[in-house]
Amino acid sequence: MMAACVGMFLAHLFLQTVAMRTRMPLLVFVPALFFAVSSLQKPCWKMIITAGVIALGLLNAIPHYDGLRASYMIKQENISRMRQAAVAVRNGEMPDEIHLRKFDLRYAESDIWGEDYFQVFWLRAYYGIPDDMDIIYED
Repeated sequence: MMAACVGMFLAHLFLQTVAMRTRMPLLVFVPALFFAVSSLQKPCWKMIITAGVIALGLLNAIPHYDGLRASYMIKQENISRMRQAAVAVRNGEMPDEIHLRKFDLRYAESDIWGEDYFQVFWLRAYYGIPDDMDIIYED
C-alpha cells in the first residue's frame, strides 16, 4: 500500500495535463485511505480493501484515460490546423475560416467554442489569426 501511495504521488508529477482540481481529491484521499487501512489489525482485511480500491480505481481510470487520450488527439489536430492557418496568413493567403473539431467536454478543462469566449482572443493572438477569419468548431 505504501508503494501504491508513493507511486500515485510520483505519477502526479507527470500528469500535468490534468487540472489540480481533478487531482486534489486523490492527493487527499489516498494517504487518508493508506493510514486507515494500515491501522487494521487483520492482514486479510488489508488485502481485501487494497484489492477493492485498486479494482475501483482501475474501473474509474480506464475510461478517463481513453477520453483524455481521444481529446488529446483532437487538440493536436486542432493545433496543426491553427498552425497551417497561421502559415497561410503569413504567406499572404487569407482563408475565410478555420475548421476545428470539438472535443469531449467530460475530459476537458473548458470548452473554447463560441465567439465571446476569452481563449479565442488568446488563440488568435498566439497564432496571428486575424479577427475577420472565422474559427468554426465542428462536432
